[in-house]
Amino acid sequence: MKKGKKAMASRFTKRKMSMEEQAEREVFLARQKFLAEMEKRRQACAVIMQRRIRGYALHLRFLAQRERLEWEREAAVLRIQTQWRRHVAWKEAQKRRRDRNEAIAAAAREAERRRHLVTCATDISRVYRGYVIRQKIKADGLAATKIQRCVRRWQGRKLRKIMKNIRAERRKQEEIAAIKRSLRRSATSKNPEMPLVAYNDYIEDEQGAKSPRFALQYVSVEFQTFENEMCVMQEKKARDQLKYESARQIQRIVRGCRGRRRVVRIKGDLAKEALREVYRRERIALEDKKKWAEQLDMEQFKADTVTRKERERKLLIAQQEEEIARLDAQTGAYKVQALEAQKVSFI
Repeated sequence: MKKGKKAMASRFTKRKMSMEEQAEREVFLARQKFLAEMEKRRQACAVIMQRRIRGYALHLRFLAQRERLEWEREAAVLRIQTQWRRHVAWKEAQKRRRDRNEAIAAAAREAERRRHLVTCATDISRVYRGYVIRQKIKADGLAATKIQRCVRRWQGRKLRKIMKNIRAERRKQEEIAAIKRSLRRSATSKNPEMPLVAYNDYIEDEQGAKSPRFALQYVSVEFQTFENEMCVMQEKKARDQLKYESARQIQRIVRGCRGRRRVVRIKGDLAKEALREVYRRERIALEDKKKWAEQLDMEQFKADTVTRKERERKLLIAQQEEEIARLDAQTGAYKVQALEAQKVSFI
């Protein structure tokens, strides 16, 4: 009983706390509650700041990933543009090569046509000149043939005349021999001097009658021989002169034909060389123009890319600075609230 009474009494006395102790207890509880609240707010702020920082880190990672993707996209675009430009350049080169081959083929066909026309004209002129020369030579040949025919006819007449004279002389010699034989046979029966005298008279008469005729024939034969030799010499000289003139004219025609062919070939080569030079200059000019245009496009693209990246970088920096300023302001506000709460708790 006594122990129970003591416990009840002590419990009752404990309940009868003073007002100051109760006030102190309330203040202590309020302070602990405030500290717990501040700790809770601090933890909440830390969680918020961690979440914000993690979000900012994720945002930075997202920005880096997006920038990397943009870089990859730009690289892919550049590769696609490069491949497309390469394809277009290849098509343009194929077209230019085809146009060049067509131009060269057309120029070659035109040159071949002109050369064929010149060759045809040269052949026609050569054939015509040959025809003219042949006509002249034919006329000269007809004249030479006629002269030869006349000379042969004259030589035949002369030969027949000489043979006739030879036969007549032979007949006369045979007659004289026959007379001599008859005189020898009759020498035994008649006066031997009579045949000799008659024979001498006969010979003198024949020689007296024939000597002027033979002299005239000899002179005429010698004159005809001289004339024939002169005619043959003139004919030979005319023939040699005709051959010389014909050969000279043929050589001049051949040299002229060769010279014209050489001139035509040289002109064709010069025209081809000029065409090649013009085509080479045009090709170099087109290639330089294309390179300049491609370089200008590339520089413009690079300048636009650099400007866009600089603008995006500045925008990103401004956004980051704005986010940092906002976070700093929020952190400062939290710090001010914490300081005010601490001041209130101490009061």
